[in-house]
Amino acid sequence: MNRFLPIAILFITSHLFVSAQDKFMSVTIDDMPFQHQSMFESEEQVELVKKIIDHFQKYDVPAVGFVYEGKLYNDKLIDSTKLSILKMWLSSGLELGNHTFSHLDINQVSFEEYKNDLLKGAIISSRLSKEHGIKYEYFRHPYLRSGETKARMLELREFLKDNNYKVAPVTIDNSEWIFAFAYNKAYEQNDSTTMKKLGTDYISYMIAKVKYYEEQSNKLFRKNIKQVLLIHANLLNADYLGYLLKAINEYDYKFITLDETISDKAYETENNYVGRYGPSWIHRWALTKGADESFFAGNPKIPNYIKDYTNIRYE
Repeated sequence: MNRFLPIAILFITSHLFVSAQDKFMSVTIDDMPFQHQSMFESEEQVELVKKIIDHFQKYDVPAVGFVYEGKLYNDKLIDSTKLSILKMWLSSGLELGNHTFSHLDINQVSFEEYKNDLLKGAIISSRLSKEHGIKYEYFRHPYLRSGETKARMLELREFLKDNNYKVAPVTIDNSEWIFAFAYNKAYEQNDSTTMKKLGTDYISYMIAKVKYYEEQSNKLFRKNIKQVLLIHANLLNADYLGYLLKAINEYDYKFITLDETISDKAYETENNYVGRYGPSWIHRWALTKGADESFFAGNPKIPNYIKDYTNIRYE
């Protein structure tokens, strides 16, 4: 027997194990302090976000939460209970970022209105972050929309640069918000059977999205880049985020900071995307490179029963 064979096998096995683990992801949460505020009292929102934080802590996820600051107000007065959600988030060591004050669509308003709303969206979050000794530097586009004309896209890009913002990209784009809408409807109807089915299908759908964008990355870059996932602060994730993080973990991903993710050289790729909607950054890079329609094939879709249940056809 070749005496070097066991060593060779050990080396190959170890190499494969390391390669299998060489996947990284950042998790970002939009629409903080809470997405569907009309359904829950402020105190209930606190408890639901606490559950989300607990899930992050269990799986050691250094998430960034993007604040839609207009949600902090009731009748033009700050709701101290909603404000406590941001303080709780920061006290847990998690970061906050700017998601504007009114969640405006950049394609539907003047740039003057948009930039003023953007600046207004940082007033409370930046102050609280400073008080907790946590940096505040990221901006997340509402609807992921960055301008449907080249002039508007460049105008926003320059404005963010001038105001020292880093753009928070999204590579694993998805329609989690439709699942959340359906989950809320089932909750209001006290339909635990449908809630459980939606939760289970949500995990399957999201892992399908992770696999799809991993394949897209491999096609574009010949490697799986460090990925960025977008989800929201809502009831669905209060209940099912732990299962989602566990599934992602079992698919060999390690959770890292957004700073670590965007240090990947792939994020320096030219991005001149201009359009009405807000696709994944992987697709923006692909479009900038001139990819044809075949590149985008295979994107997982929301199950038809959910579209029928919610009467939402948009994806």
